[in-house]
Amino acid sequence: MRLSKQDWKQVEIVDGETKQSIAVRVERLVGSHAEKIAVLELGTTLSNAHVLPVRMNPLAPEERVVSLAYPRSRLRFAGGRFVEYGDSGKFAGTVLLEMYDGDDRLVLDHGASGAPVLDCEGRVVAVVSNLFTQTMQFLSSAIRISTAWGRPNVVSVPIQVLKDLSWSSNEHSARNEQSEPQKR
Repeated sequence: MRLSKQDWKQVEIVDGETKQSIAVRVERLVGSHAEKIAVLELGTTLSNAHVLPVRMNPLAPEERVVSLAYPRSRLRFAGGRFVEYGDSGKFAGTVLLEMYDGDDRLVLDHGASGAPVLDCEGRVVAVVSNLFTQTMQFLSSAIRISTAWGRPNVVSVPIQVLKDLSWSSNEHSARNEQSEPQKR
């Protein structure tokens, strides 16, 4: 998208049949090592946006989670489980998940970055960052393959990393009164 911290860029938000153009720029990058999420600053309030509750408590082993994806502009849900917190190398500080829709372990493909990961109570626990895949050349085409069943296939940034981005409702009201762009 070629977004920057200095310049505003118009992006199109599509929700079914509704399209809305909004100015955005990069507020900051969060996450550890190679797995980062860009937090965007919005030039105006996004109409019809819903704020999701956030869970600050850590995930428990094998806890069920769900996320969403829009492959080919079609909404799909990915269910799965929390596997572990990354504790070393480039995955230190990340949340490692096993996510799928039926037999499709690539449902949260590239483009799902930034999608919320929710617990069973609908609270955001992480944000999708990347998938573990391999590409194999087969005759004249490349085939992407996910990790084996029972292994993590999704890397995400824990919501705790984003916690300092929130502000109280008084600060939020003051920001709106000053007509400053909102952070979401």
